[in-house]
Amino acid sequence: MKTATARKRTQSRALPWFGADTQVAEQYAALLADCKHVTIPFCGGLSVVAHLVETASEIVCNDRHTLAINFYNVIRDPATRAVLVNDLEATPFHESMLAESQQVCKTIGERGWIDMTPREVAFHYFITCWMGRSGKAGTKSEFNGGLAMRWDAGGGSSPLRFQTAVRSIQEVWGPICERCSFVCSDWREVLAKIKDDPKCGVYADPPWFVDGKDYQHSFSENDHEELAESLFRFRRAKVVLRYGNHPSVWDLYGGNRGGVCFRIEEVESRNQSNNEVAELCITNF
Repeated sequence: MKTATARKRTQSRALPWFGADTQVAEQYAALLADCKHVTIPFCGGLSVVAHLVETASEIVCNDRHTLAINFYNVIRDPATRAVLVNDLEATPFHESMLAESQQVCKTIGERGWIDMTPREVAFHYFITCWMGRSGKAGTKSEFNGGLAMRWDAGGGSSPLRFQTAVRSIQEVWGPICERCSFVCSDWREVLAKIKDDPKCGVYADPPWFVDGKDYQHSFSENDHEELAESLFRFRRAKVVLRYGNHPSVWDLYGGNRGGVCFRIEEVESRNQSNNEVAELCITNF
């Protein structure tokens, strides 16, 4: 794949995930450039994966969000992907369509998949993500809210944004997903299976302290502590960890555990409101 193509991908993500790493994805992926096998326990919108496919031969993407993982597995298959794209291209950008898909996704959350196929579920989830307000995917309120509409001259066209996202399934994200394996497991189980080998890497972007409370699958204090314990076991495999700047993060990763030390560096990024924010890039090398 060409470098110019990789740059183009960083301008978006497969799904408009809350707190996504779009702006820093390239620099984080570069830290794992010599790893042939990379595991992502919290894959979210896949921003970093667009760069990892340039260097890694195997990428395992995990997330507890069943609708997101289903969507990625659907677009991995070229035939199913083509049908999904055709259906989405023929779908009007309209508030009634968004409301219908939101209700379908809410019903799935309450009662399961009922009699729907994975492609049908992927269709409705994509609509809730890209017709609604950007950056709500993965949150507790992702199936609420109205159509993304602009009432001034600032920014671009919401319908065009939706159609661009639809085209990117076929042109960008489908081929990327073909290179990946997708699982929907507890992150503890996933991290426990990774071999501590120098050719292996881990990219972890967990729910942050404070800001992460909005996720459907948020973290407790105990979860943060267990994650640190899980990551400190890696002596040879590379670990790249993304966190919001919070005192508890420095406490968890600032010390030495069994001879393993993490390096913590502040990185300038932007939050959901496009304001500058300091986040932490944490590595064990």
